[in-house]
Amino acid sequence: MSEQSSDIPVLRHQLAHGQAASNRESILRYQLKLKEPEYIQHQQFCIFVGTWNVNGQPPTVSLRSWLSCDEEPPDLYAIGFQEIDLSKEAFLFNDTPREAEWQKYVMDGVHSKAKYKSVAVTRLVGMQLVVLVNSKHYQFVKNVAVDTVGTGLLGKMDYTEGDITFQPTYKYDLNTDVYDTSEKARPPAWTDRILHRGEGIYQTAYRSHMDIRISDHKPVSGLFKSEISVIDPAKFRRVHEDLLKKMDKLENEFLPQVMVDQTEVVFDLVKFREPQAREIIIANTGQVPAEFEFIKKLDEATYCKEWLRITPFSGTIDPGDKCDIKFEVNLERDLDKLYDILVLHLKGGKDMFIIVNGECQKSCFTSSMSALCRAPVPLLQMTEEQRRQAENMESRVLYSIPREIWLLVDHLYRHGLKTRDLFESCALHEELTRIRDWLDYGSLDPLPGTVQTVAEALMVFLSFTKDPVVPSDLHDVCIAAATNYQNCRLIIQQKMSDIHRNVFLYICMFLQEMLKHSNENGYDAKTLASLFGDILLRDPIRKLGFGYYDIVVLKFQKMPRVRRPAEYHHLNDFNRGRIIGIREAGLSVGDISQRVGCSVSVMENNTFWHQMIPSIPVIYFSLHVIMPQGLNGAGKDNTEPTNGVTLSLVMSLSTACGGPLTVAED
Repeated sequence: MSEQSSDIPVLRHQLAHGQAASNRESILRYQLKLKEPEYIQHQQFCIFVGTWNVNGQPPTVSLRSWLSCDEEPPDLYAIGFQEIDLSKEAFLFNDTPREAEWQKYVMDGVHSKAKYKSVAVTRLVGMQLVVLVNSKHYQFVKNVAVDTVGTGLLGKMDYTEGDITFQPTYKYDLNTDVYDTSEKARPPAWTDRILHRGEGIYQTAYRSHMDIRISDHKPVSGLFKSEISVIDPAKFRRVHEDLLKKMDKLENEFLPQVMVDQTEVVFDLVKFREPQAREIIIANTGQVPAEFEFIKKLDEATYCKEWLRITPFSGTIDPGDKCDIKFEVNLERDLDKLYDILVLHLKGGKDMFIIVNGECQKSCFTSSMSALCRAPVPLLQMTEEQRRQAENMESRVLYSIPREIWLLVDHLYRHGLKTRDLFESCALHEELTRIRDWLDYGSLDPLPGTVQTVAEALMVFLSFTKDPVVPSDLHDVCIAAATNYQNCRLIIQQKMSDIHRNVFLYICMFLQEMLKHSNENGYDAKTLASLFGDILLRDPIRKLGFGYYDIVVLKFQKMPRVRRPAEYHHLNDFNRGRIIGIREAGLSVGDISQRVGCSVSVMENNTFWHQMIPSIPVIYFSLHVIMPQGLNGAGKDNTEPTNGVTLSLVMSLSTACGGPLTVAED
């Protein structure tokens, strides 16, 4: 079995196109078919075919002169009867005892020099077909299928008939060799015929049997020689084993094979909202296209952590080609290090594992407000022990609010109250990074960046602190109290911790100052509330980094102006009567619609909109305006309403939804 045999290109082609794994048995059968001359011998089988219309007569004479008229016994009998029972019962019930009677006479009449076994017996009304095989061949008879077709075959297929050399077999007077002497005087006819079709078969005899007279028809028989393929078991076994070995060799050769230039991706020190990217190369070193995909591990919902994005995460690489895979990390929460094990799956091949890791730098932007109020120095100047004590609330509170919030708000108070569109201008990422480092490391230099960049930094800071300004465990209470000013005031005074209450009121004081200069800065209460609503009462369970989100789109006829972050400046949906946000886990679309009172549609797992989170206002709230008069050293609320207008909590009907604002004066 040379590698150059004619079947090898076909087998190689099939394996190269990925058919080996999915269709191995079919390929093997095809190859065995091509190799048949090596293990098959052709022998001639003798087939006896008989037909007889018995005219409803019961069997009363031996059939040996018909079925055993040849010197040598046939290998196969195929005997057909017509009109075995003409009674009404046989037609109505499709059952007759004549079937068993005629079958017994057939078994008694077959050739005495051989033993025969029944292969199939079938009947259709008055017709019966009996197939017998020589017992020495019976063990090789497989997959016998029998069916009946209630229609004529002539005209449906092209058949061949041998030369007729016998006299007409119809119509005879019963028990005679005399043609019809009745009043009808029917002319003789050759109504009993045998037709055949197929390759490798030829007829050696075609005759009638005049000595059987119990019917008005005479039996007819035909003797055929047919080439039968006989398998040599020893030769077949050898060919089969050789083919399996060859297929195994070729399958191994054509398995998807790739090489990865590195199995560990290490990032430099990862800092808050400072994306990094690394690339690996997957090269197809095999001879078939390689389909790859990063798949999730057991008990994990996604194939990678939320801080990681892989592009592309799946694809096909042709032989000899390569694919550059980009790994991007974006840190937006408090982590000590990044670590993930990725599973690179090859369809039809072996899985590979890639480790991703990197050390993370702490930032005040992802710390808790409680820890920041206990920090004696800027975050990155703290010792590990100082940081541990602050995070565990073991050290004393040093500030009423985080110093970082005070520094940002104070700068805006001094330089930005009259700046138009302060929170909607574009901010450069490099300037935001400098402000982050200025806050994390501490510096005697002035706060870097434009006043617009400082405004952006404040929004980002409040969006990513470890805990929301309004604690998440108060969300339901806040929602219930949203329309009642006194209830809102009680929540602020009694249920919020000192630090969170101080931050909330401090931001409200700043917004009040902004409203005093609305003619210059262009902001009104609705706009400021829409900008800060999601920040003050944000969803604490949202995914960060490059995670995927369910997006809720709420359509309104009129919307206030909303802030558009620099990185999404090209988006226009904000001012077209839409607001977009995260759908809260466990909150159905119906729940959102009922609470908001408008139509809600959902775009599931959208790969574009998810990148906009969390900078989009998504809070439906009712707005009152308050003017806090000040805070004492302990952070106690000293606030009194002024000018008949107070600002209560920015409350949400749903932490996942956005909507129109209403202003109620107290």
